[in-house]
Amino acid sequence: MVTSALIPPALVRPIAVICGLIGCFLMITGSYDLFVDHDTTELFTRGIRAVITREADADRFHAMVSYRIGLGVVLFGLATALDRLWRWKCED
Repeated sequence: MVTSALIPPALVRPIAVICGLIGCFLMITGSYDLFVDHDTTELFTRGIRAVITREADADRFHAMVSYRIGLGVVLFGLATALDRLWRWKCED
């Protein structure tokens, strides 16, 4: 198998599942923050100050959301590639 030098074959499928789940989580939460207009300070009413809000610094907020969505896409792509390698190995 192609990944056997880097990743043991028994761990390919669990790593693909974990990367896929994390990637989906990051893409969904990033999309929620980007498209749903909500007041972030309401989420931190327990005395915790919000680190970044859309109102305080919109450019940095959108950059952080873009990084989260981008990382989610990369992790989901990695999961897809590992799953394809696993299926390729099982066909042999």
